[in-house]
Amino acid sequence: MSDLALTANQIQLGNHFRIGPAGLSVIGDPPIEAAEQLGRALGILDEATPLALGDFVNFAEAAYGEKASQILDAADGWAKATRKVYAWVCKNVPRENRLIPPLTFGHLQVVAELSPDAQRVWLDHAVLGDEHGPLSIAKLKQQMAAAEGDKTHLRFLLIVDCDTEIRQTQLAARLEGDGYGVTVRNGVGKAKKVSKKKETA
Repeated sequence: MSDLALTANQIQLGNHFRIGPAGLSVIGDPPIEAAEQLGRALGILDEATPLALGDFVNFAEAAYGEKASQILDAADGWAKATRKVYAWVCKNVPRENRLIPPLTFGHLQVVAELSPDAQRVWLDHAVLGDEHGPLSIAKLKQQMAAAEGDKTHLRFLLIVDCDTEIRQTQLAARLEGDGYGVTVRNGVGKAKKVSKKKETA
């Protein structure tokens, strides 16, 4: 696991593991120590990827200027808009404000436009949370908006009709993870009738 090599669109990790777009391939019979090391590495990557990519974009642009696009285009698994957001958050949120368990990258994105001191205040507040535990991204955004004086602002709403409760729950969790405020409601509606054309003799 000490060696890392790129082969085509795959990453070779040591002698026993290869990672690609389709997932993990196991080569041979890896010892349990190697598997344990890979598990820890995947956990770190899962948590650190947005911040690592954002720092990488900022580093490349500062170090290589116009030539940075050649390097960033190699990260073809990420949309340019995603890279831009990650880089903006990393540029605005100092490292001392990033590692505050159990908060996520989405929490950092919410506070990124504030000063570092104000970021820390709100992040600490999110950790303390309420009676349900640490604040979700959506609750943090709501409380920050309320603290600004509940100013009137233009809102853009999206109503999605989910065909099952499971899909509703999954979609709500995904949107909250992306920083959107989500209100879940259930209702009974009439099914749309399909009109039939009368046959003419």
